[in-house]
Amino acid sequence: GKSLFLCDLGYVRLLTFSPAMDGELSEGKHLQACLRTTEDQFKVAESLFSLPSNVACEELNQLVNNLLSSENSDHQSIEFDFLVEGELLRVSLEQFVEDKSLSAERVLEIEYFRKHAAPEPDQKIDHDDWVSAVECLGSFILTGCYDATAYIWNRKGQCLGSCDHIAAVKAVAWVRG
Repeated sequence: GKSLFLCDLGYVRLLTFSPAMDGELSEGKHLQACLRTTEDQFKVAESLFSLPSNVACEELNQLVNNLLSSENSDHQSIEFDFLVEGELLRVSLEQFVEDKSLSAERVLEIEYFRKHAAPEPDQKIDHDDWVSAVECLGSFILTGCYDATAYIWNRKGQCLGSCDHIAAVKAVAWVRG
């Protein structure tokens, strides 16, 4: 496996990455990072890490899970998401720093939290074009679309009526009284 050395305030931690990991870890540029979480069950000792700049979510997941396993032998690996500067990390740290024009000398604050699957809709309401506006009132749903149509639906997804306009409907509202 590949190894990644992490400096942890006075001593070095060695983490081994699986051989199946795509790409190569950078042997040159490193970024300083601090890992934090608000979820008590996943907290690890706050430390400053020197990470290869091309580390992304997969490697950060491995790092956090290894840290948790080193503190609790019963820990079972789970998947985390990561916030850097308040934004979800979807690229390497190097790319993130470059995209945001951050200094490579800066210590990155990385917040990690348990990843949850995207919600699955209970029901969908099909439209012919992009929906640009949605407003609900009781059991009724009003939608506006780029096909220049406004629709009224019930919560079962049945179209109760529509109204054509001369341009895309970009805002809708219920008028009361």
